[in-house]
Amino acid sequence: MSLKRVALGIFIGVIWLWIGIVLMIQMQWQKDFIAVWFVLLAIPIIYFYGPAASYTYLRKRDLDKERWKKLYSTDEVPIVDSVMQCIVDAFLLRSGDAFRLKPTDRLSEIYHAAYPNNWADALEYETLVSLLNDEFQISINEFEKLDDPTVEDIISLCLSKQPI
Repeated sequence: MSLKRVALGIFIGVIWLWIGIVLMIQMQWQKDFIAVWFVLLAIPIIYFYGPAASYTYLRKRDLDKERWKKLYSTDEVPIVDSVMQCIVDAFLLRSGDAFRLKPTDRLSEIYHAAYPNNWADALEYETLVSLLNDEFQISINEFEKLDDPTVEDIISLCLSKQPI
């Protein structure tokens, strides 16, 4: 994260806090308002220090859909596209980031890059399993058998569930 982004985050946070204190004084420190204000105070903090700031490792990579087409047959490409979309949706990546992923990228690395401060609750994994279950009938047990899965492991699992 750049120093410029940190400074901007601190500046906005201080201004936001100052506005909140002024409004609280005017509203005679009503408890409900104070609670709402602190929730609203979290919004700029999450914006500047949350997941959006940490996906830069993907965006520095080239978009390479051809790599994926070379790895899989023409019949498998639509399935690969669907699996990649499930990963994008589960980990809140941008749609364009799907083919910046490499087959060897581990889901745990994607997760930790998105949440370097461990602020998240691993809901991304639950979301991914739910999406894979809806699309490919992948159960939680099948997913858990994969030890620190890569993107390629997930694709292989989904391909194995497809009729031959």
